Amino acid sequence: MTTKARIALIISGLVVFAVLAVCVVVSSLGSTMSAAFGCTAATAPVVGEVVQQPQRVRELLPALGTVSGAHWQDRELRVRLCPDAGPMTHETTGFAVLAAADRTRYTWQPATAPDVPEDLRRFAPTAPQWTDAAGFDAAMGPGTFRYDRASGTLFFAVRFDR
Repeated sequence: MTTKARIALIISGLVVFAVLAVCVVVSSLGSTMSAAFGCTAATAPVVGEVVQQPQRVRELLPALGTVSGAHWQDRELRVRLCPDAGPMTHETTGFAVLAAADRTRYTWQPATAPDVPEDLRRFAPTAPQWTDAAGFDAAMGPGTFRYDRASGTLFFAVRFDR
């Protein structure tokens, strides 16, 4: 074996040893390293507080028309990974009270009750008779929409990536 070959073999061995040493150090630090980069050990998706801002509903659903009151909540639909590469899918769920003129534009049919998150249930109308309308759904875009005619309250659940 030549001297150059021996030197190359020694350098290769040192590089392999260095890589293994770095792997051992990183794995032993584990959660300490992820915390240093702002990662948390989340075990459930993040759920925001209930917010009372009609402006957010108008931004999310511009075709909705005039909204006189709203309660909504954002939630992430999966646990955040670390590092988190790619967009997070969110769902905004809530109630909005529609203006009187917007209540009669569509043909509403009886519908199944929506799945209302626990934090929003206190804002639901009392004894609602949920309805939906294909024309309304088409105007709003993807999402779940249920309307209670007696109270003028719309339940909505809209997903989006950010």
